[in-house]
Amino acid sequence: YIDFNPKNLFAMRISGEGDVGIGTDSPGTKLHIVEAGGSSQLTLERTGGGAGKAVLAGAAEGLIVYNDVYAPKMYVGTAGTYDGRVGIGTITPGAKLEVDGNILASGTMTLGTTTGSNLNMLRTSANYINATNSTGYLVFRTGGFDTALTLTASQNATFAGTVTAPTFLGDL
Repeated sequence: YIDFNPKNLFAMRISGEGDVGIGTDSPGTKLHIVEAGGSSQLTLERTGGGAGKAVLAGAAEGLIVYNDVYAPKMYVGTAGTYDGRVGIGTITPGAKLEVDGNILASGTMTLGTTTGSNLNMLRTSANYINATNSTGYLVFRTGGFDTALTLTASQNATFAGTVTAPTFLGDL
């Protein structure tokens, strides 16, 4: 192995296997960074045209990806409260995936399984659309949790309240 000890302080080791340890004398991977009592950071930077920077930081319970002004952009939980959770635009994900911002998806998006899943599209906590495959219903709710419209798997519709037909039906 080769040790680097500037100012008589241990800084880095390259093992006989080619593993590099920064802050550790026993690297267990090709690059192993240890920061005692702090956050180990790895900076990836591009200069010149299209310059930018990404900073990977080891947090107490996961990994945080920052941009060049240290604004958190993504969090991957690896232990404790956030174990197995991913946050994009947040470092405190409340579910397996939490996105703070808009999502653009193309192709097919599959949620849940064939036996039990729900999809809630919220406008506010009181107005939302709920689709469930446990009943095969599509439910529209407004003004609280009262059901306004239910569409069943057999293509029947149930309306709550009054249904008003238009006064002009054209050439029907």
